[in-house]
Amino acid sequence: MEGLREGRRIVENVRKGLVFLVSTHVALLGFILLATLVGYGQPLLPLQILWLELFIDLSTSVAFEREAEEPGAMEHPPRPRGEPLLTVPLLVRIALAGAFTAVTALAAMSWHGGDTEHVRWLAYTALVIGQLVRAYSNRSLSISVLRLRRNGFLAIACLVAVVIQVAIPFVPPLADAFRASPLDAEEWVIVAAISFTPAIIAEVIRRFGRTWVA
Repeated sequence: MEGLREGRRIVENVRKGLVFLVSTHVALLGFILLATLVGYGQPLLPLQILWLELFIDLSTSVAFEREAEEPGAMEHPPRPRGEPLLTVPLLVRIALAGAFTAVTALAAMSWHGGDTEHVRWLAYTALVIGQLVRAYSNRSLSISVLRLRRNGFLAIACLVAVVIQVAIPFVPPLADAFRASPLDAEEWVIVAAISFTPAIIAEVIRRFGRTWVA
């Protein structure tokens, strides 16, 4: 029984990790594609993409391995043999969540106005914070995160990433490399709206017992 319990936990955590990685790359690549199509020659710098890929993806993906068993996991029927981890309905939800972040980040970049490098940093910050919120929100795809046990590693990884993202514009060598500039209070509200809206929608839907992706 314990082996079955652990097997289910591992399979479910692999699925959550895949959901996170695919949804964040839909957001990132979707933003780059759309921004390029509307005329932004270089929507993101290579260093910015590297920061997303190496640190944030790696740290948050590893954290899913430490995720505890969800409440009531052993009450679910066995997963049908041959069923993929990412089913078509789940892929559709992943695409919707990632597309929302990509489109709203581009909208913020296009409608905000001002210096090109500053609005690029605004959109990029929305992508980064959105990715961190998505990681924490997708700790379960069907249960409210408020009902889950704590995942200290993931919480620390997200906190460290936020602190670094906020600090980059204030550290001259990093600010020059990332072409970053501090965001004002209004811009942080925009970042928060883009980042938390998918998680709030997912939380509401999960309260009704439905599976959803943030």
